[in-house]
Amino acid sequence: ARSGKRVLALDARGHGKSLWSPSGNYSRDTAIQDIKDVLEFFKMPECLLVGMSMGAAVSASFTAQHPSCVAKLVLVDWAPFPDDKPPQGVERIAMMFMREWESFGEAVDEVVMSNPRRTRSNVHARLLHQLRRKDDGTWTWAVDSGMKDSMAERSKEPPKVMWDSLKQLRCPCLVVRGAQSDILSEAQAARCQSELGIACAVVADAGHSVAGDNPAGFLAATLPFLEGSKL
Repeated sequence: ARSGKRVLALDARGHGKSLWSPSGNYSRDTAIQDIKDVLEFFKMPECLLVGMSMGAAVSASFTAQHPSCVAKLVLVDWAPFPDDKPPQGVERIAMMFMREWESFGEAVDEVVMSNPRRTRSNVHARLLHQLRRKDDGTWTWAVDSGMKDSMAERSKEPPKVMWDSLKQLRCPCLVVRGAQSDILSEAQAARCQSELGIACAVVADAGHSVAGDNPAGFLAATLPFLEGSKL
């Protein structure tokens, strides 16, 4: 943004401040179309695309399907799952998204305890955006519970589907891994590099939420890659 580029930070439908789907449609194809719609709305024929976690999977699929729309792609702490089973961190995240708290402060306390890399002020600011207060006064994640069906369906998908998407990429791509991530293993990142020629960067002092855990390290890993673009 400081260099004069337009920067858009999107909440996926059903997340954060984005509206929930009236039809309960949270398929990957719908998420891909959402990105296309946003680019068309802002009259951006081409972009630099950065996606994290689930957003990285959607970004990779979008880029494979719409190669002319993406000049460079950054996948943050995500690669297709190993062939045998999902990483340990997937269950941790699923359990966390089922949590409810009696107060906002209680939620902040728990997240600070679970991720000591973050300051309390950082977690407080993050959760103001990511939590919502229910009618009964308790707090939970600002995520549509209707997404569970779509997530369950994707969990049955063989890893080959997403590996095949990565093989279709034609633009420069960078995988950024948090050094302490329990989602993207060192072996999976290395597989992206050895089999697909995708560049990989590791950010120290960061888990799965790389950009939030170590913002300076994340920028140091990604900006040199992105700044070489003609956009």
